[in-house]
Amino acid sequence: MPTRNGRVKNGVLFRSSHLAALPEEFLLNFVYENKIKTIIDLRTPEEIVTHGAYPPSFLENVNYVNHPVYCEGIPVDEQLKKDKGYDGIGYLYHHLLAFDASFIRMVFEKASSIDDIPMVVHCIAGKDRTGISIALLLLSLGTPIDIVKEDYLVSAPNQSLHFDIFMKELGAEGGPASMLKRLGIEDHMIREIEENITI
Repeated sequence: MPTRNGRVKNGVLFRSSHLAALPEEFLLNFVYENKIKTIIDLRTPEEIVTHGAYPPSFLENVNYVNHPVYCEGIPVDEQLKKDKGYDGIGYLYHHLLAFDASFIRMVFEKASSIDDIPMVVHCIAGKDRTGISIALLLLSLGTPIDIVKEDYLVSAPNQSLHFDIFMKELGAEGGPASMLKRLGIEDHMIREIEENITI
């Protein structure tokens, strides 16, 4: 994955669907083999109940961070949704970027800490909450948009339109740099991320 000054290292940043339903032995081997230090779980408490929590013994081996990001029950401006021509996912991206983007800052904070790398970021499918946070991180490192989109589509092969909506909403926020500034993500944090995950 190219960046403005090099490329993303292999095995330092994993974007994933949820892992808790996998056998504990598999999870432990995954953490051990990849030297995972941190798992960021963007699921809500309700989603954790539905799809499974991590075994307590597994959590002893990693820094587990649960930052719930709600996709259900968000307030919908039906007129705005109609005006923009968005479906449910498109409106969700608008809502997350405009009103509920604190999880993105948290992902950046963890990526800027060498004590948290290598790390895994996941939600349910790894394509919406996780997808846009990792996409913005890659954009902040200077990865070309077409390559960021290609990476996003790995877990969402039929959602090219949704990536385009994500970029449109970023544009409405003034672009990636303005979005990062609004979230309080400063240049030194980007430099630290570059040091941690790129070569």
